[in-house]
Amino acid sequence: MGRVYAEGWRAGYRGLIPEDFLSSLTAEGCAPRQEAISADGCLVAEADGVLCGLIAFGPARDGGPHSEIYALYVLPAAWRQGIGGQLLRSAMDVLAGRYDGVCLWTLAGNARARAFYERMGLCHVGMRTIAIAGQTLEEAGYQGALPMEERS
Repeated sequence: MGRVYAEGWRAGYRGLIPEDFLSSLTAEGCAPRQEAISADGCLVAEADGVLCGLIAFGPARDGGPHSEIYALYVLPAAWRQGIGGQLLRSAMDVLAGRYDGVCLWTLAGNARARAFYERMGLCHVGMRTIAIAGQTLEEAGYQGALPMEERS
């Protein structure tokens, strides 16, 4: 999992986050700690027996009634193969019925990710600032509906 995080950050955020910070990322340093993995879930994707993607999700960190996608990363070599979309749909299926909707944040300058989230039906709802590697950066927020459970 750490490899997916590290390679995803290096490729996805190149030009948005200082290069010295990105080049310092290692699989070991990015491996999620058990306490950081949500009780709601983390799903992974494999291709040819190799872990190539992950999504982590759970209750919204702002305390709202919705859920939040904390992380969605796919190895760059597996981009544009439908893996990210399948991970996002699967997470939304898990979250359906538990929450009112889903939200996530991505760097505002990450045009590739923003286009992906919009193709997946999420709507841009606002901006916020965060600090990464000593820089103040803008993040774009997205929200969407969860699949409704069939009710009898």
